[in-house]
Amino acid sequence: MDQKKIGRFLKELRKEKDITQEQLAEKIKVSGRTVSRWETGSNMPDISLLVELADFYDVSIPEIIDGERKSENMNEEVKETVLKLSDYTETINQKIKGRLFVLTVIAIIGMIAFVIIEFTGLDTPGSVYERVAGAGLGLDCGILIVLAMYLSGLLGKIKARREMKRYKSNKYHIPLQNLPITVGKMAGAVDLVLNDQSVSRLHARISRDGNRFFITDLNSTNGTFRNGMWLEPNASEIIEPSQTPFLPGYCG
Repeated sequence: MDQKKIGRFLKELRKEKDITQEQLAEKIKVSGRTVSRWETGSNMPDISLLVELADFYDVSIPEIIDGERKSENMNEEVKETVLKLSDYTETINQKIKGRLFVLTVIAIIGMIAFVIIEFTGLDTPGSVYERVAGAGLGLDCGILIVLAMYLSGLLGKIKARREMKRYKSNKYHIPLQNLPITVGKMAGAVDLVLNDQSVSRLHARISRDGNRFFITDLNSTNGTFRNGMWLEPNASEIIEPSQTPFLPGYCG
């Protein structure tokens, strides 16, 4: 995926509408700086905004991802699918926030217990209070480590690597004449649908430039791998003949 190309395409579409970045930002309720970052290729629109942009510009989501027009406009089925997935994403985010809130409350309770016992001098050697204080402090440290791993995405990477070993023999061969191909589980918005819970809605894109082949991670949840090496989100890497691209659950 060429973010610079996508940015130029978004800028071209905006100019066709004869509106400024500020006017577009006001319409879709983002900042002018956000629109500017899209058009310079520094950042990508969230999936929840792709529907609105595609509808406003009269193009399809794959066209935005490709950075160029195709023959058809986005149909209602694709639009409805993405809207539902956007709602689903919001639901998942709310669940994650709920879990983080519970962990934070537990950590606070553990810290309060530790501080009270320490300051009241109840933590005499061998006493129940000493064990409670130790447990509270240990609980706090454990939760902080889990939160740090969760927020940094490290837990997702660990999970993806485990799945890579588990599904090492599960391969899917992609005919080279069909490139470029967008891979994911969002029917109607991708070229190749992989129905696996570890595959993201828009997971990766495989493209060709002359005799060179590229794989691009589309900011997937569980990551995309090339020869066991994790690709940075939205990064493109060359695929050599001896290398195997990997999505959690599938080998290319």
